[in-house]
Amino acid sequence: MKSQSKTRVFSALLLNLLATSLQAAWTPSGEVEDETGFSYIVGSERGPENWGYLEEEWRACSEGRKQSPIDLARENVKVIPHLGDLRRNYKPSYAYVRNRGHDLQLRWGDRRAGSIKVDRREYFLQQCHWHHPSEHTIDGKSYQLELHMVHSTLDGEVPGNTVVVGLLYEIGEPNAFIEEVLRRVTCETHGEEMEAGEEIEVGVIDPREIIRGEHSYYRYKGSLTTPPCTEGVKWIVNKQPSSVTEKQIWSLRRLVDDGAWNNARPIQPLNGRDIQLYKPDSERSIESMTSLRIDAAAS
Repeated sequence: MKSQSKTRVFSALLLNLLATSLQAAWTPSGEVEDETGFSYIVGSERGPENWGYLEEEWRACSEGRKQSPIDLARENVKVIPHLGDLRRNYKPSYAYVRNRGHDLQLRWGDRRAGSIKVDRREYFLQQCHWHHPSEHTIDGKSYQLELHMVHSTLDGEVPGNTVVVGLLYEIGEPNAFIEEVLRRVTCETHGEEMEAGEEIEVGVIDPREIIRGEHSYYRYKGSLTTPPCTEGVKWIVNKQPSSVTEKQIWSLRRLVDDGAWNNARPIQPLNGRDIQLYKPDSERSIESMTSLRIDAAAS
């Protein structure tokens, strides 16, 4: 009996270790969780131009035709009024902050932080993280910071199972959401940088505080911006930037301290892809014109 008990305990420990290691290696969206295997230093052996040759599973980084990020250039954008406002249904949930090697990731428990509806399908918020400077540009303009909110469907095998919402930041007033995250992390780390792979619990974080109000946004089909650069990602990038201070950006990067100030992938070729733009005022304008036509016809 003692032998069987020891065997069960050992098996449980082994399964727990395996589950932990799998979770550490991959997120539900397919992003690499341990980022120490690649670099953002252009021209280096493990730099962005070489990602596709570092691992067999990363070939899309160099061979893919629908890679991200891209320049959201005006001449390639089509205004699509019927896209409508984003249907967000986020809610407060316990969260964890992890140093992935090149960025700081804020992770929520499985499906507990709510979801977003895109093309009548529900995508659950998994995590968010920051890139400095921004990865996407608008008409060639780069911004100081970019947040990625990564969402996944329940079925990882379904094509297009990942939606990423991007939020750009420009220097201005302090960002309340970032300030709260930094405060929670500082309380746990006592102001010290986090080790690569280290994860800490930061209590309940409300993702509704990230994006507030009605916003214009771009949509296009792209990829993850980190290895394995998986394609089929639905990108939504807010047109109106939020504000952040230089001190807040410095604090985010200092907690990671990977030896590189930059953690943004260079712009990728568009290769003929469509970029859609939704503007709330364009939808209202069409509704007003339709109403005027109806009134005119009635009279």
